[in-house]
Amino acid sequence: SRVHVGALQRPWAERLASGVLRPSTGATCLDLPCGDGALTVALARAVGPTGTVIALDTDAEAAGSCAAAVDALGLRSRCSVGVLDPDDPPPSGTADVAGSVLTLPHRRDPAALLAAAAGALRPGGRLAATVWGAPGRGPPLDHLLPVLPHATRELAPQLAPALSLGFP
Repeated sequence: SRVHVGALQRPWAERLASGVLRPSTGATCLDLPCGDGALTVALARAVGPTGTVIALDTDAEAAGSCAAAVDALGLRSRCSVGVLDPDDPPPSGTADVAGSVLTLPHRRDPAALLAAAAGALRPGGRLAATVWGAPGRGPPLDHLLPVLPHATRELAPQLAPALSLGFP
C-alpha cells in the first residue's frame, strides 16, 4: 500500500513542531490524535534519535496510517504508535510537548482527547493544536475555544492568544 503523509498537513505539522511546540533533542512528545502521522513525523525528526514520540488515535485506521508512515520513513526506533483506549489515557507527566494537526474535529470527543493530551504533560509542558477554520483565516482554533476550559481548566486564558497558526 502507498504511504501518504498529507502534503496539506505537512506544512502545519512542521510549523507546529518547530515554531510552537519546539521539543528539545531527546524530548518525549505526544501526538493525540495522530491522524496520518504528519505531526508524528515532524516531532520524531525534531527530537532526534534519543527522543520519543507517542502517537495515539481513537481511530484504528488512522493509527495504522501513522504507523505505516513511521515505518516507511525509518522512524520506528523513536516512535510508538497505537490505538487510544478512551478509558485508559496516557499517564500524567509522560510528555514534554503534546500536539495535534487537523484531526481533533474529526474525532467523536475532541474535548476528551484534548484533556488527555493536556493531562499527559509534565509541569511546564506545551500543548498546541491546529484545526480548520473559516476560509481565508487559516486554521484557527476558534471552534475549540468552548472546549478548552473543560479540557485545560485554568490554562485556557494563557492558551487563547496562541490559538492560531498563520503563514506570514
